[in-house]
Amino acid sequence: MSTLHTISNKVADKSLTEIVRQSPRFIQKQLFRRSVRFYYYQKLHRTPTKRAARRAAAIDCLSGDDTLLFVCHGNICRSPFAEWYTKQELNSRGIEGVTVDSAGFQSPSDPTSPQDAVTTATNWDVDLTDHHSVQADAEILNESDLVLLMDYKNYYNFITAFPKFSDRIFFLRLFDHGSEMELTDPYNNGTDAFETVYEQIAHCIDSILEEYSSSVSG
Repeated sequence: MSTLHTISNKVADKSLTEIVRQSPRFIQKQLFRRSVRFYYYQKLHRTPTKRAARRAAAIDCLSGDDTLLFVCHGNICRSPFAEWYTKQELNSRGIEGVTVDSAGFQSPSDPTSPQDAVTTATNWDVDLTDHHSVQADAEILNESDLVLLMDYKNYYNFITAFPKFSDRIFFLRLFDHGSEMELTDPYNNGTDAFETVYEQIAHCIDSILEEYSSSVSG
């Protein structure tokens, strides 16, 4: 959704006084988000060398009987799909010894996956019908060896809330082998948005498992 469209939605049915009063806060929030994204991109992912080093470090976190945790905002769209797709692929590839879970930073008012997520996930034979969100906490993170995030907002929230676990967190889209690092939240954006991000997630997970298999066999 474009920034202009977002602003238009926010100002609909508001008085001019309300728009003037609220716009500085909206602009401040947008600038903050962009600053966070720019800072971490420059620090972690700006060059192919940095991205390759991060990928290698992520794979090194999985060395045997380890736990892989996917984290997104509410654990109802992106991370549960990643969890169940990974479990499915581990089984089909005969890879043992890796436990897979997912969690979110926030507890949504509805802890189940939205219908667009459930419907779209079936294209990959993933069933999210009975999924209920889990909130990330220190106990879950302490039991996880590799934590894969979806976007820079996730990263900021993670290192702010759980700084001692920062050495085990990486971006899932590192394994897309491109320069783009974020997997956009499809919530409330229709089935096309879910189709796009689920295809990206599946591609990244396939790449992770190929690199992990090579590291174990090599």
